[in-house]
Amino acid sequence: MLLSTELSIKDKYGAAKGYKLCLTQMWPTLVNYDFTTQLHTFEMPYYIFQGRRDENTPAALIQNYYDSIEAPDKDLIWFENSAHRPLSEEPELFRKHLREKFLKIAGDGGRRDKQ
Repeated sequence: MLLSTELSIKDKYGAAKGYKLCLTQMWPTLVNYDFTTQLHTFEMPYYIFQGRRDENTPAALIQNYYDSIEAPDKDLIWFENSAHRPLSEEPELFRKHLREKFLKIAGDGGRRDKQ
């Protein structure tokens, strides 16, 4: 973000300030939250787009969470050459997968048998 040419200094400052506020306000709750037991059942399709080299959310952690998810349709899409931000690290591949998932949902209304 700091090296982005698309953002002004003011934008970068605002984003950093927002990140700090979110972490300050949300972290005490999130650190004690077990997503695998408290947030794993969804009534809509659920897709995870994950960088394989992400050190913030390690692959094993993501795989365990994905395995616990119950949803009409679910998928874990790995980006082998990305870390925490596959959207910006592999943008073409990210858009390809996102487009495929949107078209799949649009084609069947998001209804699938549980996996």
